[in-house]
Amino acid sequence: MTEKQYKNFISMNEKFIDRCSQVCSLLEPINSSYGYLDTFEPDGDRIYGKGDEYWAYGGHEEHSNWFPSKYLWMKDEEIKDIVNKELEDRENKKREKKEQEERLQIEREREIYEKLKQKFK
Repeated sequence: MTEKQYKNFISMNEKFIDRCSQVCSLLEPINSSYGYLDTFEPDGDRIYGKGDEYWAYGGHEEHSNWFPSKYLWMKDEEIKDIVNKELEDRENKKREKKEQEERLQIEREREIYEKLKQKFK
């Protein structure tokens, strides 16, 4: 390795870390772990990140997560669209689950009502 190659590596590594941090800040609404990642390494077609969360009372938690390497060259708006879509999908699933639970509860209550109706007829 030459000095020029080394300096080029350092420069590119700083750009890599900066962009990974930017991507993580965009992905944080999906998973708060992204907000703690500060060490990144390429792993094929994805980027693996890890970091630590330190608590005021002395404890800490290790965080790790990954994201597709293509996010490094995607525009921020494209990543935001992906995040918004994911959040929307989660909200839809949560709403559908709640509606299903409400329907099941109504069915159970109706069964109980019908049994009591028959019993006290």
